[in-house]
Formats: sequence, structure tokens, C-alpha cells
Amino acid sequence: MKSDYKMQHMQKSSDGSRRSYPYKPPFGELVDSDPSFAEMEKIVCGANGKRPPLEPSWTNGSNVHLQKMVSLMVDCWHHSPHCRHTALKVKIALGEVIEELLLLQEREAKERMTSQAMKVIDEEAYQPSRVVVLGAQSKKGNAHPYFATC
Repeated sequence: MKSDYKMQHMQKSSDGSRRSYPYKPPFGELVDSDPSFAEMEKIVCGANGKRPPLEPSWTNGSNVHLQKMVSLMVDCWHHSPHCRHTALKVKIALGEVIEELLLLQEREAKERMTSQAMKVIDEEAYQPSRVVVLGAQSKKGNAHPYFATC
């Protein structure tokens, strides 16, 4: 349940800048729109054992998290069933990637907020009409001990 919430949070907080492609069913070019189990078994488990193609952008090294996902996926597709990961190993590996992505999102959000706050502070600090000069008299007649914004 916790991971479902995390995935929903990641989807909602996406800035929309990531490219997505239209859905294509696996092996859609090799079978009709509703293949039987026997047809799919022949394609996936047959002598040639086909696997869906990997997008070049997934493996070019530009996204370390995507590379981890691709590596996990390829390991799960190993020709020998004994070499494939267990469901528990897959669950743990996916959880680690999700945690890393959430930490990255939090760090980026903090950096954006800090950057925006610094920009506001800079804009406020450099408005001469809003700065009280050192030694200027306050409304009560007392001198201000330092610069202060109004």
C-alpha cells in the first residue's frame, strides 16, 4: 500500500517534461491484438526466446535510475529460469529505486524552494525605498542599530 501511494505521488508531482510514447503491446508486431497463450509461449519461450526491445534512451547512461530498472528487467528475462530474480528480490530492488527517486524529488524541490526564496530576498534587499539606513530615526525617535527592511 505504501508503494502505491509513493507511485501516485510521483505521478502527481511530475512536471510533465518527460517524454512518453504511445502504448504498444509487447510483441504487437508478431501477434494479433488478442494472442492466445500458446502463441505468446511460442514467441517468448520458444527456441529464439524473444524479449521486447529496449529503447536506446533507456540504456544511454543519461538516467541512472532508468538504467537500474532496465538491468532488473533484463535479469528477470534471463534465458535460464534458475538465473532469474525471485519476486522478493524484484520487490526489494524496485523499492530501492522508488526510494532513490523520492529522495531525488525531495532534494530538487528543496533546491527550487531555496533558489526562489533567495531570489525574493535579493529582490527585497535591493529596493532602496524599503531599506532603513543605519542610524536613521524610527517613528519613536530611536536610532536603528543596523539596516532593516520595512
